[in-house]
Amino acid sequence: MKWKEYEDEVHKYFRSKYDDCDVRKNVKLYGKRSRTRRQIDVLIEGYVGDTHIRIVIEAQVLEV
Repeated sequence: MKWKEYEDEVHKYFRSKYDDCDVRKNVKLYGKRSRTRRQIDVLIEGYVGDTHIRIVIEAQVLEV
């Protein structure tokens, strides 16, 4: 499986598991401390009660 296909599958999986959250792929965000623009493979954002949560996923294919 190619890395792009793998990222798509990871995104699809988390989108199905967290259907009440915003699940996006290939997102670019600035680091809070470094202020460097970062590429995020899959980003999950939502709320637990009144608390905003953000989960960052790095999808990486390991060569065997």
